Amino acid sequence: MLIYAKFPAFIYNKQTVIPIKTWEYPRANEFSRRPYAIHVKIGHWDGVVINIHTDPDAAQEETIRLENVVKYAKRKFRTENLVIAGDLNCSNYRTRDNKAGFGMSNPLEYPGPDADTTTHGRKEALDHIIWDGTQTQ
Repeated sequence: MLIYAKFPAFIYNKQTVIPIKTWEYPRANEFSRRPYAIHVKIGHWDGVVINIHTDPDAAQEETIRLENVVKYAKRKFRTENLVIAGDLNCSNYRTRDNKAGFGMSNPLEYPGPDADTTTHGRKEALDHIIWDGTQTQ
């Protein structure tokens, strides 16, 4: 019997990134794969990187729930400096129900919704890096 599990990992440069604490979102029933975060210091930037890989069959619902994760992380780490990075499994994560952009005032995104980040040529951006632009000015 093969047991399949995914484990999150953060790969970083030890000369420039100082890891402070890792954390897994405690509400297991909200996500097929719980978001995992790392609190880091990079130069003068002190913030949290949240890794997520949504279930393709529940991608819209799970991306909407990411706002709860962002709010929870802001309280837990006492910071507004957050980055969401991962496979959201949907290119249009901003839906009618998720206008706020994950609880961020000015969400910015790389590579953008029109980029193809798939391996099967679907012409969609499923992998995203999202941060609050008000924190980078």
